[in-house]
Amino acid sequence: PGPVLSICGTMSGRSPLMTSQDTQKRSAWQSERQKLLKELGCKSDHCAWAVLMHLWMSEGIVRRDLCKRYGLSYERMSAAWFERRHLCESLVQAGFLPKDFLQREKAEEQD
Repeated sequence: PGPVLSICGTMSGRSPLMTSQDTQKRSAWQSERQKLLKELGCKSDHCAWAVLMHLWMSEGIVRRDLCKRYGLSYERMSAAWFERRHLCESLVQAGFLPKDFLQREKAEEQD
């Protein structure tokens, strides 16, 4: 369920994608996003959101560098991560996810 939760969290608010009047910067961001989609072997932005959120939550990642590379708003990615976490907690309380889901997800990340 982790990737789906990431997609839902990302889509729950304003898009984390930044825009710029600087065409060079915009082109660089678009190029990096396209490379990511190509590496994933999919065409959907939804797949990219799952991977970007996974990277965001990873140990040792420099989040500001991630944002700079892909043209993401740090504040909006933080909000998406918060929404993802809130959704997880709600699903745990409703009994749709195991009580230790977040802890297991974090432990799997560290392995």
